[in-house]
Amino acid sequence: MASVWIEQVDRGLIDFIEGIVDIVDLTVRPRQTNEGNSAEFPAVTFFSYDEKLAEYRQKRFDELGSKNEVEGTAQMLRPLVPYDLFYQVDFWAESQYEINEMLRKWEGRVEKHNLLPVLDIDGNSKDIKMERVDFANADYTKNGEKRFHRTFTYKIKVELDERDSYVVPLVTDVDFI
Repeated sequence: MASVWIEQVDRGLIDFIEGIVDIVDLTVRPRQTNEGNSAEFPAVTFFSYDEKLAEYRQKRFDELGSKNEVEGTAQMLRPLVPYDLFYQVDFWAESQYEINEMLRKWEGRVEKHNLLPVLDIDGNSKDIKMERVDFANADYTKNGEKRFHRTFTYKIKVELDERDSYVVPLVTDVDFI
């Protein structure tokens, strides 16, 4: 089973963000939706805010997993279950310079359609599709100090591989008349 779900995406995002936005003293971490504004600067936080069954990507037929020609059997697998996870990624800074540097590095490497490297639940490396859905400038003032805040939303395409398998007979010798 090679499922990718929220925990695997979270770990992948941490590694991906840290590899791109290499700012001194940068904190990268998941956050709770009700946590509010970040208290650490500079920081990149993210959270999963929605998930939807991606029926438009769902395969309708079982697929061949493996075959054993000696025993004349084939292992069939039920289709993977595709989901779209929706994430909000927030960039936080105390200065215009910090936010500009963070965004320069991020925007310079992460396009509208991108691949996110993750490890599935079995530890296998996979690249999953990540698509930017929206962007917002959410700067604010707190206690008379300006805080710089940029928000990106992404749709991340994952698949659950919790499928059952079953064995069927395999035709190994065909005689034509």
